[in-house]
Amino acid sequence: MSTGRDSLGSVVWVAALGCLCIGCGVPPTPARGQPVPAEAPDTVPSTIFEDAMFIEGPHGDLVSTTILSVGFDAAASHAAKESAIHSVSGTVIGGAAGDVEGLYLVRVLGDGTLATIDSIAAELRSLPGVGSVAMLSLTPVG
Repeated sequence: MSTGRDSLGSVVWVAALGCLCIGCGVPPTPARGQPVPAEAPDTVPSTIFEDAMFIEGPHGDLVSTTILSVGFDAAASHAAKESAIHSVSGTVIGGAAGDVEGLYLVRVLGDGTLATIDSIAAELRSLPGVGSVAMLSLTPVG
């Protein structure tokens, strides 16, 4: 489910979860202790990229330093999901429902560096019940 937007001349940026716009500025601070849905929501907020901060990644892509995609094991309890997301001061902002557990889009706090978002992703990956963690990225095509 990707959408292209010709925002940089002939380069079209494609996001895995749907590129609506590339925003800049400081993202809002996630509120601690926000409820985590038991199942991944099947929504992608229209403002997802307005609040995301992007930097150039190691492969020429743009990587969000504030949003991660988190998948949980099928056996993960709701409490385990909440615990994992809250452990990184994350806030669920959307997701993609899937055949098993789906993916949660999680906004996290960071300092705007690739090292920090990578560290947060590694911390999540080490937690019980977490099946996958991916950084949100935009890849140039064309």
